[in-house]
Amino acid sequence: MNTYIAYCGLDCETCEARLATVRDDDALRAKVAAHWSELNGVAITPEMINCDGCRIDGKKTVFCESLCPVRQCALEKQVQTCRDCSELPDCEKFASIKGDKAFGPRTLIVYFSLEGDTDYAARRIAAAAGADLLRLVPKKAYADKGFAKFLWGGKSAVMAERPALEPYEADLASYERIVFGFPVWASRFTPPLRTFIAEQGSGLKGKRIAAFACQSGGGAPKALAQLKEFLGIDAFEAEAVFIDPMTKRSDGTDTAIDAFARALEEKG
Repeated sequence: MNTYIAYCGLDCETCEARLATVRDDDALRAKVAAHWSELNGVAITPEMINCDGCRIDGKKTVFCESLCPVRQCALEKQVQTCRDCSELPDCEKFASIKGDKAFGPRTLIVYFSLEGDTDYAARRIAAAAGADLLRLVPKKAYADKGFAKFLWGGKSAVMAERPALEPYEADLASYERIVFGFPVWASRFTPPLRTFIAEQGSGLKGKRIAAFACQSGGGAPKALAQLKEFLGIDAFEAEAVFIDPMTKRSDGTDTAIDAFARALEEKG
């Protein structure tokens, strides 16, 4: 595992506090101190900004060394990262750190979910990999039961429709990696992703792209290939297929989701 990945999943290698330490950059120390003071509502001085990394031997900021509840908890439980803890899904300590943007978010999971399977996978990946979530919601909801679900959903996918979406916020400039998640419809990726990609256009250029698909039957490899083609890329940084991860939840599926999250984490 990348030793620069903190217990909470944030990447210390790109943390400005560590960069200021490595470069002995007092101007950057001052910038980080000012930002963290505002963020946390306490006085943090540039002299406090010295840190080699959360899980690396060496200097630590006062917060990382003694005050961070996630780090103290992980040390006590002797886990490598929060991902290895069974209490992660409902952990308030992790949630408090995950909301801290001092390090800057790096991965955004953009997904559509109709029946909850993709939502389950996206949230589990986000919790393990320290990613942010953007759930796409069509203005006109798709049917989620009976024959209409397969008829209208499949038709929309086959016809490559671009349904109007509810307003969303996506500052893609803040992210280095975008992970797309979707249920497979008629061996195709779901139309809300098509809308998002078309709307974002150049904002996706140069991003590291990964993807996962959720399915009940087959067609995921074809759907992933079509998504690559629509994005204009040759390959995903990582990709995975999950079989009904929520409605048919199993230890095997959870392990597969965690392995995908781990692959993202290890790529940094």
